[in-house]
Amino acid sequence: MREKLQIYYKLEKPEDVGRKLGNCFSQLNIGTVTGPSEGIIPEIYCKKIDEQRNIYQDDWGVKWQREEDDDIGVVIEPVLTEANFKNFTPPVPQSRRKFLEQFSRQNSEFFKLAALSSPLFQRAWFLRGFENFLTELTLNPDFVNQLLDYVFEYTAKVLLEAVSYPLDGIFFLDDWGQQTGLLISPQMWREFIKPRMKKLCDLVKKNNKYIFFHSCGNIEDLIPDIIEIGIDALNPVQPEVMDLYKLKKKYGRDLCFYGGISTQQVLPLGSAGDVKKDVREKKEKLGKDGGYILAPAHAVQSDVPIENILALAEEMQ
Repeated sequence: MREKLQIYYKLEKPEDVGRKLGNCFSQLNIGTVTGPSEGIIPEIYCKKIDEQRNIYQDDWGVKWQREEDDDIGVVIEPVLTEANFKNFTPPVPQSRRKFLEQFSRQNSEFFKLAALSSPLFQRAWFLRGFENFLTELTLNPDFVNQLLDYVFEYTAKVLLEAVSYPLDGIFFLDDWGQQTGLLISPQMWREFIKPRMKKLCDLVKKNNKYIFFHSCGNIEDLIPDIIEIGIDALNPVQPEVMDLYKLKKKYGRDLCFYGGISTQQVLPLGSAGDVKKDVREKKEKLGKDGGYILAPAHAVQSDVPIENILALAEEMQ
């Protein structure tokens, strides 16, 4: 397979095939091709301001550098260079009506989730800068509360429009963790993030929709809180940092787990047989009583051998 694709793409080395496929998927927006997975509410407010350096600016004023193979890109110029709002005016969100109508209509036979990225924590640090924001949590909590209120009000407006459409649920994406644990302490999360996240979840639940939530990293310490505020499914449950079998046993009655197939070890480094074994084991042990959605723990990257991608697709059927 690799050799055939190498010839097809006229590549010099077999190892270039993975990179080529990764770039093709990015350019084609493979989620759109497959349909229901492409439910991310678009950043229609994001405009390119520097063609040569691939610099973008969102409607909050934050500048990003985003290459073709980047995930969300890198913040290169936050708006809030100081801990005040002297020259800051929160934006008014543009309507996503065109996208929401099209997404609802085209995917009527599927379980539909509209994904809303960076509803609180991430957007706040995008605006102030990551290190600065973490510092403000301790030194300037009043500033942090005001900033998070601005972000919450914006997110709530976008959310109110989204839940008015015939969708099955909302998929929040807001990274709270890293490989070794939470990005902020559980106490700080409960003080600053949890109350606002609960209000967003309440808004979704009032409209009789499900709530899926994505956070990379080890956020096991927050799972009881996640259940408490009304989240129905947790993604991606990275197997390198959390024991999915233990979590399913402990919290499986109250929370659906979505993900769990290793994109750091098994998929890029294992054999096709290893991939099939991992998928089969998770289907049998975690899917037995329901409450588990089988999926990779991240988007499959271009370092994954083609044979392993095919093994994953075959065994998931």
